[in-house]
Amino acid sequence: MTFYVQTSYCLAEAYNCEAVFLVWEENKGLMFRS
Repeated sequence: MTFYVQTSYCLAEAYNCEAVFLVWEENKGLMFRS
């Protein structure tokens, strides 16, 4: 499930994939709950 959300985010914001990945790694719990 986490992979699906992360991939979807990367596809939606490809140009910002790196930033999204860093935010995801740093706020896994917050993003997962949201």
